Amino acid sequence: MYYAEGNALHAWLAGGERDVIATLARPIVDLAVVGGSATVFTNEGTAYVVDLATGAIAAPLAIGGSAAAMSADTGLIVTQSRGGTIDVIDPIVKQKWTLAASNGMVYTAPQISADGRRALALTRRSLLVWTIDLPATAAAMPAWLDAMTNATVERGVGELTWR
Repeated sequence: MYYAEGNALHAWLAGGERDVIATLARPIVDLAVVGGSATVFTNEGTAYVVDLATGAIAAPLAIGGSAAAMSADTGLIVTQSRGGTIDVIDPIVKQKWTLAASNGMVYTAPQISADGRRALALTRRSLLVWTIDLPATAAAMPAWLDAMTNATVERGVGELTWR
């Protein structure tokens, strides 16, 4: 089990002992463990990916928003940017995309489900919910790309090409 206490990411070991995996410069306010890494979100709006085996901390990823929430299962982050858009950030691959442009709409209180499949935000008069349809595994990526775009991935090569 992994947990945050102040600036430190800890592991709770089988015998009840605690082990410090990594220490960050700022307090950790949220974390998600995915595979062999943890995505931690600090109080100044920055995400870090921590390798749980080595404690190595990847380069920071500035979230750049006024409000954010993180999926406990996937590490995906949904944020309200300073420009008013709702963005989704995958800190593992350092990708960010806009889920909803503001276009004069004021979004507040972005949230994301624990499994990372749904995001929501409030407007003055509504609660809006979006489905985030991402492939669950690397093996599912080619079929997802085929359904969404004209991009293809050759098996074994991992190279993205266009039809």
